[in-house]
Amino acid sequence: LQWFLQNKPNVERVNVSVNKPNYTISIEESIRSLPSPVARIKYVRDFVYSSTLGAITKHTTLSRESSTGVLSHSTSPTGKYEAFFKSTMKDGRACETIELWNEGYPLKSVVLTHSKGLYKDTIFGNISWSPDEKLICFVAEKKAEEGKYLWEASTELELASSLTKFEYKPDFGEAYAGRSNPGLFVYDCIANTCSAIELASELDVVPSYPLFDSSGNIVFVGIHKTPGPRGIAGFIKPSSLYYIKSPMSSGRVYVRLTKEEFMTSSPHFSPDNKLLAYFAVPSLVISHASCYEFRLISWPIDDKTIPTPSVILKEVLKPTDHSFPGIFGFQGEFVSRRSGFLSDSIHYLFNSYSYGNLRVYLLNTATKELIHIKELVQDNNTILAIHEDFAIVRSTSVCSLPYYNLLSIKFDDKKVPKISTLCFGQHVFPSPLTEKVFVTLNSITKKTIEYGPAEGYLYYNPNGGLSKQPLLTVIHGGPHSNFYEIYFNHISLYLMQGYAVLIVNYTGSIGHGKEMLESLLGKISRVEVEDTFNLISKALETYKAVLDEKNLFLGGYSYGGFLGSWLLAKYPKLIQAAVLRNPACSVVDICHAVDIPDWPYAEALNAKMKMIPTLDDMKAFYEKTPLYAANNIITPVFVQLGKKDARVPNMSGLQLFNILKEQKTPCKLHVYPEDNHSLASSDGEEDGTLNAFLWFESHKNLSLIHI
Repeated sequence: LQWFLQNKPNVERVNVSVNKPNYTISIEESIRSLPSPVARIKYVRDFVYSSTLGAITKHTTLSRESSTGVLSHSTSPTGKYEAFFKSTMKDGRACETIELWNEGYPLKSVVLTHSKGLYKDTIFGNISWSPDEKLICFVAEKKAEEGKYLWEASTELELASSLTKFEYKPDFGEAYAGRSNPGLFVYDCIANTCSAIELASELDVVPSYPLFDSSGNIVFVGIHKTPGPRGIAGFIKPSSLYYIKSPMSSGRVYVRLTKEEFMTSSPHFSPDNKLLAYFAVPSLVISHASCYEFRLISWPIDDKTIPTPSVILKEVLKPTDHSFPGIFGFQGEFVSRRSGFLSDSIHYLFNSYSYGNLRVYLLNTATKELIHIKELVQDNNTILAIHEDFAIVRSTSVCSLPYYNLLSIKFDDKKVPKISTLCFGQHVFPSPLTEKVFVTLNSITKKTIEYGPAEGYLYYNPNGGLSKQPLLTVIHGGPHSNFYEIYFNHISLYLMQGYAVLIVNYTGSIGHGKEMLESLLGKISRVEVEDTFNLISKALETYKAVLDEKNLFLGGYSYGGFLGSWLLAKYPKLIQAAVLRNPACSVVDICHAVDIPDWPYAEALNAKMKMIPTLDDMKAFYEKTPLYAANNIITPVFVQLGKKDARVPNMSGLQLFNILKEQKTPCKLHVYPEDNHSLASSDGEEDGTLNAFLWFESHKNLSLIHI
């Protein structure tokens, strides 16, 4: 377990600096510092790529201290400057600062007095530098003065503040506890000052994805403020692109660039500054994921009229023969990949989920020709950085530890791309286990199993000996998410221990076209449960010489716990033991007790949300809730809950545990006090992974008895 945890480095940043014909690729990674529950060890690896030799010629490693205090980091376009956003102490009080560095040496720092809590994620975007590298724009929580108690107030202003000290302030929900008021801020690197860009009140938007144009003006995505739920990481809100002219002056002008869209994200300018590219969903969807369009706006714009974007890639309803299924990302996740233009300002490189893979696509924005880059041989390829005509891509698969590819794209006289790749930089933690792990994982075979539109991906060791292999079925959450070919340390752990693993993408999963995604709406608890059962059955029938039908195990997270609970209730003799992590066991509770109360209406009723459900609504929610069929469950169940989960009520998982305990079905419950829905802390990951494995091991070859 320690080997797998330490061989799962996070990529903190990737930077490319140029000294032609050489390019220095700096990759900062971090690994968990065991046995510390929170600290991560950072290290930077520098690789020098020679464009004349077409090879990586040098590799050096520089260790850094544990990543304490650093909230985020950004490198300027030329690589000369670095900005570190830090949490620190000043005069005995906690504060946040920006530190500016020049070529590895600190220049200056400033305490942030008007903001706290940088937003840098798939919803709000990244830090943006102006072309001259004198300004940095970012989104952060506006700092509010902490109200005094009534008897402490000495001024009228303090008195007014004290009266609202305990007023309820809804936040953005799961993963955004205490955050509800983001603003635009600009750091002036020359003056060493940070100021807020106050948006015009009539805009009534939440800012995200700030971006400087070539003139130092700012483009940003405005998420429209709407009544209703605030769960911004899951709720589909209307949005538009906006433009601020002269953002640093008191006479700044606001221009709306697009009409109302949805999930607008990831704006990028072409190198010649003549095109503004972005992704958006054209109309309201009630599912929490959808198929995006890729759009272009000619630049610069006429301030007096709203430009009409050109739609270069449209939604794909139903792909044929595994053709391009459309642009997909779970809750905007694909935009965290570094999509962008190549140097010709015509070709655009981006990631998208495609069936069970994360693929890299090259789009000719002039001809609309789309190429899947098959030269990247692994099934999962994440773009980390784009520079001129090459990209740094992290490649992996379920059975392959991450490594890096230098993806080079050159064009001949007819603009035909010539694509090449160069592998480098696989990180492996030194250990006597390394050779054994590599030998085993390299021998794993993958088979695709189909049932209607649903797919399962079976991994097993064909050299596993005479005995059959127990089968672990893994079910993703969402439901409008997916499992794709990425290295999961816990899956590799099971493969190392002789298990076969079946990963399921059921009806409603993303990456298979818009029609398959939306075909689950209103049909949960039936269609996807049948998909999963039939994929398991087909795997057992097709590979009966390999799989042990008497030792079938199941793991489900979030909605995967919902689906898994129904599978246990409908087919009580199928599964030998199950682990459910933050399971969404009660649709009834979710309709009013979470940050996305629209979810049950969409999934159970295929309808928009109502603030007050009707009796018919509640009846439908009840009928689709697996808790009320839990009396049929005889499978031993291990429930794992994050105490700070705002997405799925703890009460539903706890209620499932109590029902099983009362009816004497073997069960166990772990609660992780500092975890939210993702269960991603060291406790949630390490303890959860180890105890899940031991739970399955302890229930091998046991008979299920309904007492």
